[in-house]
Amino acid sequence: MCTTANAFVQIVMTIIFKEEEPKVSAMAALLTLSLLTLHCWRRFYESHKLQVFARTSKINLFYYGTAYVHYAALILITVGQAPLFCGKQKGEIQWTDDWTKLFYIPCIFLFLLASYGQYSSNVVLANLRRDKNGAVVTILYTYVNRVIMQNYYDMVLI
Repeated sequence: MCTTANAFVQIVMTIIFKEEEPKVSAMAALLTLSLLTLHCWRRFYESHKLQVFARTSKINLFYYGTAYVHYAALILITVGQAPLFCGKQKGEIQWTDDWTKLFYIPCIFLFLLASYGQYSSNVVLANLRRDKNGAVVTILYTYVNRVIMQNYYDMVLI
């Protein structure tokens, strides 16, 4: 069954991607998929537990659909450029390469730094909709007059 699924994925990848040789190492693909999974779980937590939405707010279906297409395309592109799925395997699989060894630590650090920045911004914006006790403020326009002076928002007001 595993070889059938692998053959099916290879046929689909051959149709979508015209590449015969993988462009990245298996470690780079695994690292990318791991960071993408971490990002998706963080966004899931933020949207379900952290962010405060108005009761009457609605999301545009275009934006909602774009998010699904975006994440599905990221997974497809990552897998499509990785060994084991890209074209016919000639020789040994490249599990890691010098480029990945050189750049994976700075890239992980930059990803985690950006992820923390996005999370802290969401915390600041969510706190605008709460009072001092942590209860959600439901009166209209009470959060509009607050000025954010945390993180990098004070640089915007200059």
